[in-house]
Amino acid sequence: MKKIFIIILIIFSFLKSQLSAASAMNFLNLAPNARVSSLGESFIALSDDVSSVLNNPAGLVNLNETEIALNALLLVESINYFNFQSGKKFSFGSLGLNFSFLSYGEIEKYFQGEKIGSITPSDYLIQLAYAREIKNKFSAGLSFKFANENLTEDYKSSAFAFDIGFFYRGFLKNLIKRNWSEFLNFALGIYNLGIGPKFSSKSESLPLNFKFGFAYKYRIQYPLAYLRDLNFLLDFYIPTKGNFGLRYGTELWWYDIGKSPVDIALRFGLKFPSDLGILSMFKTGIGFRVYNNLELDYAFLNYGDLGITHRIGAIYKFGKIEKPKFVEKPKEEEIIEELEEEPIKKEPKKEIKKEEKKEELEEEFEEE
Repeated sequence: MKKIFIIILIIFSFLKSQLSAASAMNFLNLAPNARVSSLGESFIALSDDVSSVLNNPAGLVNLNETEIALNALLLVESINYFNFQSGKKFSFGSLGLNFSFLSYGEIEKYFQGEKIGSITPSDYLIQLAYAREIKNKFSAGLSFKFANENLTEDYKSSAFAFDIGFFYRGFLKNLIKRNWSEFLNFALGIYNLGIGPKFSSKSESLPLNFKFGFAYKYRIQYPLAYLRDLNFLLDFYIPTKGNFGLRYGTELWWYDIGKSPVDIALRFGLKFPSDLGILSMFKTGIGFRVYNNLELDYAFLNYGDLGITHRIGAIYKFGKIEKPKFVEKPKEEEIIEELEEEPIKKEPKKEIKKEEKKEELEEEFEEE
């Protein structure tokens, strides 16, 4: 384990010292879905759904069976971002696929004050990921990317890159013999490793970055009847160009609201720093899960002077998904009802025959 960490840090330090060109294809850093956006983009150590293809390929080992997801981000000035993800768990490991498309809308072209036409810049990404559990609760993942950026007829290019991710569930369990240590996860990853694109014979680098983080999954047993899972997330973001970043997120799940098949999640996130003002650092969102298979997510995002944007997404999980079993604390009323329903066992009275009673009286009389 230590060797893996050392190798990753060496690779990161070497690449950071070598890169001097300006970064291109920054759309590769966009959050994968509404859930991750509402958590301040702190998801690397949770990675419990198909969005792990983009966020941390090693998290694909947490899939139950097959999952598919659709997401849409409605940005400002007709700029929209869409992606599709799918993943499946096999005996030899887990596979994931992602397709992302970013449209900048129609932009008019002018020459000497006269309109001469319009352009529709766009970017897209195709990504294939593989993950496997190497050791008990420790997994690794690798994803390959093909990215294309088409800004104008003369300014377009493509690039190949890959991501490396690691996921360790309950990484302190062997050191700290406590129940809570089993639910503390650690993860790290390196993103956008590759040769940058060329625009007009000018080479540019990819937005290489390094992330590591922690996730604590707290499971509420009682006395709160419907509050079940409480996730605390903390990520550290280290880009080769730009400022060090901190991401924090909290997610609270309510199960079986009103004895219905619907679960509700409230989410809050913090992304620091932000160039768009203080309010843009705060993220929030909500999620609905129906019959454990269909999850609908919404994120409310404030981009400061650029305005407020919304993000929606849906994830469908095939197969039978069972909820975790909880140990409920018995209520006093339930205990009283159980006692009232339980029949009182009475010892049967012994029947004494008349002859036996007469003999006992005669023996007592003779003794006197």
